[in-house]
Amino acid sequence: MKKEVHYFRHDSNARNDEKLLSIRRGYGMEGYGVYWAIIEKLRETAEYSLPTDYSYIAWELHVSEELVKHIVEEHELFIVEDGEFRSIRLCKDMKEESKKKEARRIAGIKGMQSRWGNSGNQPQQTTQTELPLSTPPNPTTKPPQPTKTRAKKYSPEETQLHTKCKECFDAAYSQFKGNAFYWKAKDMAAIYGIIKQIRFQMDEADKDNLDVVYTNFQAFVHAILNRADDWTRKNISPTLIDSKFNEIYTQLKNNTHNGNQNANAGSGNARDDASYLASLVAAIQPGPNK
Repeated sequence: MKKEVHYFRHDSNARNDEKLLSIRRGYGMEGYGVYWAIIEKLRETAEYSLPTDYSYIAWELHVSEELVKHIVEEHELFIVEDGEFRSIRLCKDMKEESKKKEARRIAGIKGMQSRWGNSGNQPQQTTQTELPLSTPPNPTTKPPQPTKTRAKKYSPEETQLHTKCKECFDAAYSQFKGNAFYWKAKDMAAIYGIIKQIRFQMDEADKDNLDVVYTNFQAFVHAILNRADDWTRKNISPTLIDSKFNEIYTQLKNNTHNGNQNANAGSGNARDDASYLASLVAAIQPGPNK
């Protein structure tokens, strides 16, 4: 299967741009290369945007997170908002390219109509639905635009919680598997989904306490790696946990209940869910008898 390749404009004298010169002065060609690698990653996304969790980009490019953050936020080359960032230049270029594509499409339709619509050599009608040749399209009519879904805006505290939970999963995965987890964009988003579902199981009074939420996340991941079935542990990822949260959660509760480790497990009410999470937290806390 042919691999899809995305293109974007790269001026031959881009290295002499004032803002890129600033990056080169500060970080040499390493910084220059990181900038273009970020642009390539942005071009591969549907909305030309990436989350501001720079640790994933840093890991992929084998550079420091501080370098990535500095390039994105300190040189006026990117727009950072709502937990995402975009390249000013790339968005402008892709918008122009989209206009050119549409102009070529309309010109092609008009050319076909000019060729077949004004001669006696019009091709025979086929069973397929064809464009009407008698009515040319109105070039002033704008093509339908795709609906853009605006990224949810998270508070700095929630973004920090997301980072801590990601690092928690990283550490637990590495300890269990013996190698680092390869993060994808969907896994980054799934961390937010897991946090939301854990909050749903917690006591109402604790749902806004981010430290307690983090501790419950840590305990839940620990329980999965130690008590879940073999298939779940083998294929564990944030995306899997998020998509099968209720199934995994119920499995863990039933395992605990069947083992008589928690007399309240499996009763199926909200209070019991909070109690079960508390038992998971207690299991990973150091105590005098451990």
